[in-house]
Amino acid sequence: MRVHYTPIDGSHPPADTPTELLEQQPCAHAGFYFRAETIPTLALLEQAAAKGMRLVLTGHSLGAAVANLCTLTVLSAQKKAREAAANAAVARHTVRASEATTPAPQQQQQKQKQRLISPWQAAASAAAVASAEAHSNHSWCSANSDILVSPQAALVDVLCVAFASPHWANQALADYIEDNDWGDTFVNVVVPGEGRRLGEGEQE
Repeated sequence: MRVHYTPIDGSHPPADTPTELLEQQPCAHAGFYFRAETIPTLALLEQAAAKGMRLVLTGHSLGAAVANLCTLTVLSAQKKAREAAANAAVARHTVRASEATTPAPQQQQQKQKQRLISPWQAAASAAAVASAEAHSNHSWCSANSDILVSPQAALVDVLCVAFASPHWANQALADYIEDNDWGDTFVNVVVPGEGRRLGEGEQE
């Protein structure tokens, strides 16, 4: 039976898309992926931030795979929020630096032309819009698409403790997680069954 994978960037390729094409981009197991999108994970993140707590997501088997994807949702949203905050700070600094170097007569003329938007105001406005857009999570996650991650929530510690999680990510997604240094956030616990074969040197 073929396992269907879908990209985490929000695109939805046809079910018959060749596996070799999907392997080139970060993809999640489609069944777990669509189950995860029904969970309001970012609302839970905001609750943790409000209480000054960390967020621990967990589950077993199917629930473990979903917990992993919910954790990825949180990490991605936190990354976007931090990047947006940094970009907004740079935009504010640029505007202030420009105002500080503008001669007083020109500043007076600018005040008299309040109806006109200066290039710096336009840049600041564009930065604010970009910041708001960057705060939003992946569009694929319907339960979280309208959530704007607060600065406090962007700093919440997150951990996923999964029990007997099945494969939920392709290699490209696994590489994406490692490239972002998120590997330590994911812990998968597997307890050997009673009927397992003993390894060499092991005793009952």
